[in-house]
Amino acid sequence: MSGREQGCECGSASEVVIVTPLLIMLLLLVLLAGRVSAAKFDVTAAARDAARAGSLRASGSAASADAETTAASSLSTRGMSCRQLDVSSHAANFRPGGSFGVTVTCTADLSDLALLEVPGSKRIQYTAWEAVDAFGVGR
Repeated sequence: MSGREQGCECGSASEVVIVTPLLIMLLLLVLLAGRVSAAKFDVTAAARDAARAGSLRASGSAASADAETTAASSLSTRGMSCRQLDVSSHAANFRPGGSFGVTVTCTADLSDLALLEVPGSKRIQYTAWEAVDAFGVGR
């Protein structure tokens, strides 16, 4: 019998050795993309929650304070931790029928994905606006 007839599978072990690290890297890249997408979603939701909470207050200063607390609470509830969290309010047009905005900036930690050698963090920012509630102001 010749070598061809025996069905030699000499190359399969070397193929596995080459393909496995590539598959692991692909899996880690998918994981990184998912983490960044989830962080963007969480920051967007926190900004919307904060803008809505602030729009129900009686004054711009009370709205700003409530927006900051609500944004931090919203991110915490979602399990999102930020290396640095900045919540800035836009209350120049704070009056019934006016608008109130909140910008949430979160520096998300990605350092636990060390095998990818990605930067240790990603800065994510979102601004949400809400109409100041004409009937709910003062609650």
